[in-house]
Amino acid sequence: MKRVDGYLARYADVRAVDAAARVRGAFSAAVVIPARDETPAVLERCAPALAGRDALAIIVVNGDADDPVRVHEANAALLSALLAHGASTPLAPGLALVATAAATLLVVDCASASRWLPVGQGVGRARRIGCDIALALWRRGVVARRFLDTTDADATLPADYFDAGDHRAVAVTRSFTHVPSGDTAIDQATALYELTLRYYVAGLASAGSPWSMHTIGSCIAVDADAYATARGLPLRPAGEDFYLLAKVAKLGRVDRGAGAPVRIESRRSARVPFGTGPGAALIAETLEAGGVPAVYDPASFVALGRTLEAIGRWTATPGARLRIEGDDVLAAALTETGLVAGVERAAAQAKTPAQRLRKSMEWLDAFRTLKLIHALRSQGHTPVPWPRAVAALAGEVMDVVAANEALTRLEADAPDAGLYAQRVG
Repeated sequence: MKRVDGYLARYADVRAVDAAARVRGAFSAAVVIPARDETPAVLERCAPALAGRDALAIIVVNGDADDPVRVHEANAALLSALLAHGASTPLAPGLALVATAAATLLVVDCASASRWLPVGQGVGRARRIGCDIALALWRRGVVARRFLDTTDADATLPADYFDAGDHRAVAVTRSFTHVPSGDTAIDQATALYELTLRYYVAGLASAGSPWSMHTIGSCIAVDADAYATARGLPLRPAGEDFYLLAKVAKLGRVDRGAGAPVRIESRRSARVPFGTGPGAALIAETLEAGGVPAVYDPASFVALGRTLEAIGRWTATPGARLRIEGDDVLAAALTETGLVAGVERAAAQAKTPAQRLRKSMEWLDAFRTLKLIHALRSQGHTPVPWPRAVAALAGEVMDVVAANEALTRLEADAPDAGLYAQRVG
């Protein structure tokens, strides 16, 4: 508990700690849902997971000074609808418990003008406030489940949502699927965006990377102690889910959660500067122009695999220099990223091969792995049309639906992610 107590005292959002101190009751679990420019449909989407569970939904309605009037109006309407959805008990200005027929809501107002989030922190700050509340409630025993579950307002949660999570894991990444909306153009684009996510994770797995995991805020749960050790979510307008999992995956195993998938709505969205909404929009533009969306060259994952194999051999030979064999593209990418020198520095003080390997992989983490893939792209591994790329990993496919199914099967067969005994050390 020391790390949790230290985090709550030094790093947690002050508003979150104060809010948690005001909540009374006993809940089996809690789920955090940031909501910006959303509708009351969020309640229908989370209802299957909450019903009959004595669970708490922490809904952080949020905005900032740069949001257009339309967003502020939508946020105000959502706050009113949430507070009117059941018996509402004010706990403090901007904080209320709402007892509904299915579950209890903790409504956190970060959308009114006096409570706006700092500009530029967006969903990262909102998700952190919610998760910090959940952590503090778990520490007090108000919430029993030690995993901090978080999702998004456009995600429909399955009935077995809270069943995911092994006490030996530091995090869980649940299965997911995007469901059609009826807008053909955006449905096709979103299915292809999902394919890019699955293709990247499958590519990492084929290379033997310990970071072959989805980092989607709609579908993650993090162990309370691991969350505190990683010092919570970064305050970013997007990508906060990636950076949180990238940190906690260094602490242990990241489970691929079993059970029904989280169903994410396909929709046009500009709520974050990058991610599903903007990514699908770019793909839609490509499709409208008659193009075929491209993804990373499969050769980049082959190069990553050679790099990881070379590091593995090198860690077993103390005193040797790290040498990575490959073509000119890999050599240039290694120079661009400073990988060899970085790995050698990271492992310099390690005393055993297992420690050297762990230190090497801690340095070549999820973020630096992505940088290496980008460097390989800039040095000559140019993107290729998705059907050809998927065929290199999963065999020939006829359409995007079959491709996503094939890549999903590869995910199911891959080891869990993270640095743990089975993979490293």
